[in-house]
Amino acid sequence: MVRTIQTKIDIAASPATVRHVFLDFAKYPAWSTEGVTSITIVTSDRSDGSVAAGDIIKATAGGMTFKPKILENTQEVFRWLGSSMGLSGEHRFHFQANAAGGTTFIQEEEFFGLMGIIMREGWTPGRKTEAGFKGFNRCLKARAEAVELEEVKY
Repeated sequence: MVRTIQTKIDIAASPATVRHVFLDFAKYPAWSTEGVTSITIVTSDRSDGSVAAGDIIKATAGGMTFKPKILENTQEVFRWLGSSMGLSGEHRFHFQANAAGGTTFIQEEEFFGLMGIIMREGWTPGRKTEAGFKGFNRCLKARAEAVELEEVKY
């Protein structure tokens, strides 16, 4: 069974700004209080702190820590595959330009196997996961819009 949870939010900041805030993992503790609250790089061949397909990160979300593998890191999408004890999911973050000149940020996860059953619509784990996604989206929006207003250059 496969179950997808998707959330989206419009952010009054450019996709480049939103993506830079999102990828600045070291600053998560300062602004991300819901959903994904920390990300650190476990394996990467780059000295600049960037991540690419094949790299492993360590993420903390909802009190759980896991080590997903990066599948894609482009201007439009950041995607990872996480798996633990037969539970797996592909998490995607989309950075889309919108008509208002800002960004539509879409966060979604496709849960497979037993995890798809556990995350069934209406069940508590699925509701909590969706609430965590929405909380992270709000935190990212607040930080990205503040950065855009401050004209902080990355």
